[in-house]
Amino acid sequence: MPASPSPAPRAAPARADATAGRLELVHQGIEVLGRLAELFRQRRQQLAEEAGLTDPQWEVLEEISSEHFMPTMFARRRDSSAAAVSKLIRQLVDKGLVTVRVARGDARHREYALTPRGRRTMEALRASREQAIEKVWLAFESAELAGFARFGNALADRLAELAESTTTSRGPAAASARKGRGRRKSTDAPAGDSPAPLGKGAPSGSAGAEK
Repeated sequence: MPASPSPAPRAAPARADATAGRLELVHQGIEVLGRLAELFRQRRQQLAEEAGLTDPQWEVLEEISSEHFMPTMFARRRDSSAAAVSKLIRQLVDKGLVTVRVARGDARHREYALTPRGRRTMEALRASREQAIEKVWLAFESAELAGFARFGNALADRLAELAESTTTSRGPAAASARKGRGRRKSTDAPAGDSPAPLGKGAPSGSAGAEK
């Protein structure tokens, strides 16, 4: 009597189906992240405009409010140029939100501080941000927030590891290219905009400050 044919193995198709299902979830997650990033950008821009600022101006104002503001370090962290940051500082001085003066004991450095108007602007921005946190984030349960934070941290760690490994594998050539990009970025300020607040010739006093 002839043997009955053995059933075809289904393990491989099952694994393929499972992989396809996970990939679909991955793409959904990436889409959600993109939507969140855009909404965060729009909301921050709205808050800045309500205070009469641009988003980059808000960033600098917030850094100066920490009382540990160093323009060159700020520019490096933002992958920007000294000229671009200097321009933002001058804009804030013109708005009466920031003062710049020669540092005590070292004429090579500058001290940056918020004016009374600048402090009120930062207080208003923080109050608006706290209202948004109360309306949006605090509407979720603690377990949901904790789960989101755990997943976000795990995802951020993996992305950081990937970025680091990619940079390492590229070696000196990539580092040289990054330096070249940095030199090109130093020309992103319009002609005539010298980076005075970062060095000598910076404006002093509370130019335009609200009394």
